[in-house]
Amino acid sequence: MRRPTVLLPLLLVLAGCGSAPGGPAGGRLTIVRAGRGGRTLVSAPAVGAWCASDSSLAVLAVTSSGSGGVAVRAAWPLPSPDSFTVQPRLAGLGTATAAWRNVGDTVSVAFAADSGLVVLRAGASVSGRFTAWATLFDTAVVRLEGTLDAIPVRHDCGGPAK
Repeated sequence: MRRPTVLLPLLLVLAGCGSAPGGPAGGRLTIVRAGRGGRTLVSAPAVGAWCASDSSLAVLAVTSSGSGGVAVRAAWPLPSPDSFTVQPRLAGLGTATAAWRNVGDTVSVAFAADSGLVVLRAGASVSGRFTAWATLFDTAVVRLEGTLDAIPVRHDCGGPAK
């Protein structure tokens, strides 16, 4: 089953770059595959980017072994705390999406969330947590748990550097 997402194609491109966009990261994004046989998928410095033109905030972490992220559609500055409903793709205000991909094994499954909840606190940086579920092969369900810790946010829509 193919489920388009806004975030997953971006993660795949960034994974090939070897580092997160926009220079050094300050905070940390951790994504864990929860449950039996669970493990940490990514725990790395991360960057956030706010794009006013489409009201989106994306937080990404890219490592040599995997990349992951969460994106929300929201008003800025965020009311703190604010919660977002995870869907397969960003829709209206109050929605979110989350994804992770192993870049060490191109045959490996990527996790693109179907449902869940993101809760964020904003200030000079963004912190929060999320729980999301991804359906694999139309039957297996995987739970992803994530934390965002003091991630700096730049106001940038990801266009070419000027």
